[in-house]
Amino acid sequence: MKAANVTNEMSEWDDALARRLYREHEILEAEGDPSGSLAKLEEAAALGADYALHDLGYTYYNAKPPKVRKALAAYGKAARKGEGASAWNIARHFELQPSPVRYFFWLRVALRLDVEAAEEELANPFPFLFLKSLDCLKDGKVDQALRTLKLMTLHGSKEAEAALQSLRPSSH
Repeated sequence: MKAANVTNEMSEWDDALARRLYREHEILEAEGDPSGSLAKLEEAAALGADYALHDLGYTYYNAKPPKVRKALAAYGKAARKGEGASAWNIARHFELQPSPVRYFFWLRVALRLDVEAAEEELANPFPFLFLKSLDCLKDGKVDQALRTLKLMTLHGSKEAEAALQSLRPSSH
């Protein structure tokens, strides 16, 4: 049985309602009503508005404590609707896990969705993980830093490769 065609287009009615709910979310947020604001944002996202899904992902990811699964689900739905920033945020999440396969997958999705920085990052991957590995070195966590740098080198990071070279004892 062939699946029905799925469209990312919202009806005019749903679009108008989502925009109204999103605006109410912004007003409640400005008035300092986080629970009311979140409820309106969730309603707008449930209608399929890509901008609301993206913001919902951001809200969940930055919640105290973070709701990572919900964030990634919202970002994923937004990315499937063409929201490049959502794909970029998912890539960043998987960079820091680290989960290279998922990281590169979402970087490529971001590139297809015209996120300009994705092409540069594909050429020199793991910029934040690299900084994290340097922090590990500063904190004396040498083994953790070396594992991270080796992983990054296996996946094409020139910065990580150079850092590993500089950490090797010289043969003088």
